[in-house]
Amino acid sequence: MVGALAGQTNQTLLELNKRGLELLGSGNYNESLGYFDGALAISPDNAQVLDNKGFALYSLGNFSGALYYYDKALAIEPNLTGASNDKVAALLRLGNQFLNSGNYSDAIGFYDKVLTINASNSHALNNKGFVLYSLGNFSGAIMTGPWR
Repeated sequence: MVGALAGQTNQTLLELNKRGLELLGSGNYNESLGYFDGALAISPDNAQVLDNKGFALYSLGNFSGALYYYDKALAIEPNLTGASNDKVAALLRLGNQFLNSGNYSDAIGFYDKVLTINASNSHALNNKGFVLYSLGNFSGAIMTGPWR
């Protein structure tokens, strides 16, 4: 009996995640969150569902919320490539938001986080170099450039 219930629970988890992905793919990001939450209620440590929820939040422009779920997914499954790539994208978006608002120190902080994950990320290198150049740190800008 317990095995049958576990099988039903697993099937429900897969169905909820699948429906969430379908909604995500059709641009219904808010609605997809409910399905991912349902899947996480069944299996709160499912790294793939955590990543999917993070991506839905990212798609809604909630980059900080997305990072929370990417970090949770990566803590469970450190080699989950999708979550790692998604985390880099969210960090870049946050860095760009700070860059565009003139908050250069926070922008650099986010670009540095990207570079900790991927030291050759050209977007982070370029944007960090631009910030340093804008601050008058010309030698730092040169050393940060992708040509370094």
